Amino acid sequence: MRPARFPQTRLVAAVLALASAPSAARAQAPPEDTAAVLERALAAHARGDLPGAIAEYTALTLSASASPQLRARALFERGVAWGQMGDTDKEIADYAALLQMPDAPLEEKTKALYNRGLAWGKKGDPQKAIADYTTVIDLAGAPVEQRAKALYNRGLTWGGQGESDEAVADFSLLIAMPDAPLDQRAKALLTRGRIWSQKQDSEREIADYTTLIGMSDAPADERARALFGRAITWAQRGDIEKEIADYTTLAQMPDAPAEERAKALLNRGVAWDRRGETDNAISDYSVIVQMTEAPAELRAKALYNRGVARRQKRDPDKEIADYTAVIQMRDAPAEQKAKALVDRGAAWGLRQQAAKAIADYTAVVQMPNAPVPERARALYNRAVAHNQKGETARAIADYTALIRLPDAPAELKERAARERDALRARASPTPTN
Repeated sequence: MRPARFPQTRLVAAVLALASAPSAARAQAPPEDTAAVLERALAAHARGDLPGAIAEYTALTLSASASPQLRARALFERGVAWGQMGDTDKEIADYAALLQMPDAPLEEKTKALYNRGLAWGKKGDPQKAIADYTTVIDLAGAPVEQRAKALYNRGLTWGGQGESDEAVADFSLLIAMPDAPLDQRAKALLTRGRIWSQKQDSEREIADYTTLIGMSDAPADERARALFGRAITWAQRGDIEKEIADYTTLAQMPDAPAEERAKALLNRGVAWDRRGETDNAISDYSVIVQMTEAPAELRAKALYNRGVARRQKRDPDKEIADYTAVIQMRDAPAEQKAKALVDRGAAWGLRQQAAKAIADYTAVVQMPNAPVPERARALYNRAVAHNQKGETARAIADYTALIRLPDAPAELKERAARERDALRARASPTPTN
């Protein structure tokens, strides 16, 4: 029995119908859930896939089915992503587009204005930044948090322009806002205190720091910085007892940043030194040296200061060991390494080890990034060491190099000139009759 055969026209029609079925289904499919697109974009943004997030945000801004709220959110988040990619112009363009939307939510417009102010600041246009912050501050119904942040940043911008009175006025408005977030009020108190310091108004400076220190629920890092600032001011006023007390309180704060605690210990060590309490100073420096979480710069300073303190205790072995530890620190600042080399050289000299002393001074002279004062000290000390060894020509050469060194301390140059002239006079042959 033969299989049934369809007419050719009917077969072609059936094939065409089957081929067109998927496209028809696609045409009738509902549009993708725009909320799901936003979630996908935010997830990409959170994991650092900025190009992928921008693509999803862009799809939302172009979607006819996206609500005004979603399109406004997409524009804002895309602006943030452009900013994170370093494209400030596109960032500002997205915020501007959002602000031109008549139906965008007030909260999104406020955030866009604030962020655009930040972006203008990055572009070096403080006047436009101030204008956007001012709009946020004056915007009826703007969230309190955004108004507080705008006041703080407008104050910072005024300060950067040298307009300290306007800066103080903004910080004062923020501090007086009863519903402003606590962290914003704390930052305003700290920054206003620093402005009072610049204005040499220590009474108001201390008052602001004291208010902040007394806010037990303020962020620990802001309270720690206020304690440190107040201690510095006590030192400037000659009140070493209150200075040490503030450093002690800060050093004992369990939730203070490690850097602030290390700075407090370092400065307290210096204060102990000023009082002649060398053992207490060494103890504080030793704590910092063991703080692995402290910045390398502070640990290097503590090691160097401990070496100086051990010189006062006439303990040359430990003194040299501390200087050596600084010199061998891979991440120690050049200034600390140079100072340690000069002082270790001096210690070798006291132990009659002139070759080691000269080697350390030479290392400083040859350091391309050594500070000028340390290079000058190294040249002077090397000249003295050469002179003690009877190497008059080398001593004269070092004195001459120091005298010609730009920006070297004037007093050291004058001393080098006198000693060089004396050496030259002794080296000159005595005339005979």
